[in-house]
Amino acid sequence: MAIYEYKTQIRFNDINENNELSDKGLLNILAEAAGVHSQEVGYGLNNLEETNCTWMILYWKVKIFKRPKWKTELIIKTWASGYNRAVTWRDFEVYDEQGEKVAVTSTQWVAIDLRERRNTKNYR
Repeated sequence: MAIYEYKTQIRFNDINENNELSDKGLLNILAEAAGVHSQEVGYGLNNLEETNCTWMILYWKVKIFKRPKWKTELIIKTWASGYNRAVTWRDFEVYDEQGEKVAVTSTQWVAIDLRERRNTKNYR
């Protein structure tokens, strides 16, 4: 599957008391990268009225190798790694500005029909 690349910087709200990327900060950055990617393929926040579909994260599996400091540039690579009738899987790799791997993540998502309030497969 095609790999989407998203560049960002660790923000003040993404760090812990040691000035390092926090768990919550990492998850927020990954969710943002997934959201931007979804927007670019027509299933983002700006397309809700048209698609009547949004995404909900069901599961995160995260392995952190290092914790970069505030203002560090990050490169997030993400791709859909599979799907079935009920869920979609999305994987991530996170690198710092030196190209060192920061984290790897596997996630499980479900597409939600906003009118019916249940899962949908209208995103394909």
